[in-house]
Amino acid sequence: MSMNTGPVAAGRPDESATAGAVRRRRTIILGVMAAVLAIIVAVATVIVLTTHDSGRSADLSLVAENSTGDDPFSPSVSLTNKPLRNDVRLASTTGTYTGRGVRAVAGNTTGLYGGTENSTCDVAKLANFLSQNPDKARAWSGVFGISRSEIPYYLDTLTPVVLTSDTWVTNHSYAGGEATPFQAILQAGTAVLVDDAGVPRVRCSCGNPLAPSASAPLSRYNVTGNRWKGYQPTTVVYVSYNTTNNNTTNVAAPAGVAPTPAALSLVNTDTASTLMRTVGGLLNLTGMPPLAAPLPTAASLNVPFRSEDAAVQSANGVGSGTAALAESASLEAPAPAPSQVRTQEAGSNQAAPPVADPNLAAPVPTTASASAPSSAAAAPPAAPSPGLPVPETIPSTPAAAPPSPTSFTGSGSSVVALTFTTADGVPVSCTIPEPVAETTTVETTTPPEVPTTTTETSTEAPVETTTAEPTVTEAPTAIVVPSSTVTVTLSCNSPVVYTADISDLTSAAATSATGSDGIWTAPLDADGVRASTPIATATYGR
Repeated sequence: MSMNTGPVAAGRPDESATAGAVRRRRTIILGVMAAVLAIIVAVATVIVLTTHDSGRSADLSLVAENSTGDDPFSPSVSLTNKPLRNDVRLASTTGTYTGRGVRAVAGNTTGLYGGTENSTCDVAKLANFLSQNPDKARAWSGVFGISRSEIPYYLDTLTPVVLTSDTWVTNHSYAGGEATPFQAILQAGTAVLVDDAGVPRVRCSCGNPLAPSASAPLSRYNVTGNRWKGYQPTTVVYVSYNTTNNNTTNVAAPAGVAPTPAALSLVNTDTASTLMRTVGGLLNLTGMPPLAAPLPTAASLNVPFRSEDAAVQSANGVGSGTAALAESASLEAPAPAPSQVRTQEAGSNQAAPPVADPNLAAPVPTTASASAPSSAAAAPPAAPSPGLPVPETIPSTPAAAPPSPTSFTGSGSSVVALTFTTADGVPVSCTIPEPVAETTTVETTTPPEVPTTTTETSTEAPVETTTAEPTVTEAPTAIVVPSSTVTVTLSCNSPVVYTADISDLTSAAATSATGSDGIWTAPLDADGVRASTPIATATYGR
């Protein structure tokens, strides 16, 4: 009997072939899927990298207050390392929020800078260091378009202050014999030197020259460095450019009268009171040759960062051509403040509209004197050095804002400093000197010579006599006699002479003359003409 094994023998080869085909198809599918996945990952990587490079193409360095940083120009010449008190920091609503994502603040805004009765920066030490290091001096002076020999004069126009807010500037390091610009945010509490427009010009911890920041949005930058406690991009400020909102006021002095030096209204970082600080004049330039040409004016240098080198501009987040200029103009326009800033107003979720700060100490540019080699009295303004961008026109002084309630600070029975705005919109800052009591000459009761009743002159000075009234000698005794009215001349940053009765400057008088709107109206004489003047800020001291 034969066995039929055909079906079995025939079925095995068919199953083997089917299984092999399935495995091959599976392998092909998996390979295709892997290739597609690799392509997707590659495309996504390119998109991410492209977006990063185009959106954040430049670095913005966070520089701590006492950090020397990389490649400094000089050893530290800072004279302070005290942490900044919270009650002297600039209010986060000061200034105007712009399209750059930060606030623009006029350089002469009261409280933008702080200081004490002592200097916070050794200006002479920096001047001497640069004079002994000509290569660094050449690079340093080139930032401002001046020569090496003009450095002492330029430094003498600057004033040491302390930042009261995180501030965006163009910093410069020294590398390869050149000043290399880079964008930086300096921490509040940093000691700097500012010019008479209130623009930071030198960082004291490293001697680096500073310039106004680039006009670019904060979102364009990769923020580098360690973030300090309290750092928030929305509280960063930059000093307004001359082309947008610089409130520097030029006041011509009367013929034959020396111009009044510029002054800044600082916040005293020790007491939180107002501190008036004259700009410049800290160096003794006696014996130095006079300036051969005028220094660039603070206004002419207060423009957005630009460079003739396209690579340097790109590294600082700035484009080129007319498109970049148009972008800059749009970014400087006011913009809605972020919600986290708006909610800081107590009891309100709405942002206060940006208004001009009425508490301004208007810097008054000075002119050079041929007889005194001091750049605190700088030479008459002239065109800045070639290559420096200068605005075609300088905007006129804005009209005065409606008076706000007077801000009273300090303690004491008398006002020692005040600020106000004139009818034509010029901000004025004044300090009140210590009043000198009036004196009068009275007859002495022990004269060296006394007439007798017989009109004969005694040869000796009697201790006491009743025969005649004493006469007045040529050197009478001066006795202080209180006066009901004592007039004082205020020390103001204005060519107009302001005077006031000291009795009108007491705390009681100020309280009595403050209306229901919170404005203290003080009777001040301007060149002998009395007017009721709304006071913006008043500081008690004595």
